[in-house]
Amino acid sequence: MLRRNAGRKDSPKPDTPAATPLATGPETTPAKVARVARVRGGGATSPRPTAAPPGARLPAPFATLVVVVSGIIALVSYFVRGSFNVGSVTVNVGGLGDLLIGLVSLLLAFALFVGLANLLRVHLRRVGKRESGWPYSLVLLGSALATIIAGVVGSVSSNKSGLSGDTASWIFQNIYQPLGSTFYSLLAFFIATAAFRALRAHTVEVGIMAVVALIVVAGLAPISQLPELKSVADLGNWVLNYPAQAGVRGIAIGASLGVIATSLRVLLGIDRQYLG
Repeated sequence: MLRRNAGRKDSPKPDTPAATPLATGPETTPAKVARVARVRGGGATSPRPTAAPPGARLPAPFATLVVVVSGIIALVSYFVRGSFNVGSVTVNVGGLGDLLIGLVSLLLAFALFVGLANLLRVHLRRVGKRESGWPYSLVLLGSALATIIAGVVGSVSSNKSGLSGDTASWIFQNIYQPLGSTFYSLLAFFIATAAFRALRAHTVEVGIMAVVALIVVAGLAPISQLPELKSVADLGNWVLNYPAQAGVRGIAIGASLGVIATSLRVLLGIDRQYLG
């Protein structure tokens, strides 16, 4: 028995993953390195977070201080529009709030410009490489450039800004608004199909929703103007003016409380998601 055991080679246990040598050289790829790391570690590994280069972002305490002070000034400026003296310095709270709001508008304008530049870069690359859907990118680029040129030329020639120019106003009223109305009308079919799928579930709540929906639709239909169906129209208007309006106001109040809670977390420095 001893000789038999001595001549047998030890085999690795099936639960223990065999060590895989990490090859070096040009054949090593990030996918291969990740696979070898998973085999050695016995599970998935998450990539190490890369540190931001020096000077790429503001220090966390300074950025938090700027956000908190700016938020408090903008909030107080809605309630206090006068000025007060701090020693020998006169502080105009309303003016500071207006200045911050102006800076926000300026940043939004720059963000819009950066977004437009990124849009042009992405779709120009798609058109240049003839990727899938490149004709749509070409139409988008042409319409965007035509609208920008029409807005600039129209505002210069008519001494009006933005959509007040004749050409830009014509594009907005005769192209953009009809397209928006078309997409909005298509939304009705999606809502109808979603409602039909929801009504297929046989529950008490779905039954109540179906009855109320039928009453409201019947009350808003032109046929409800008949004297025989006046009670249906009145019932539909009552549902819209009282239960539905109460639900909408409840949702609005809940959303407002959520906004207030989030704003307080930012002003108190608890929520620092803007730091990245």
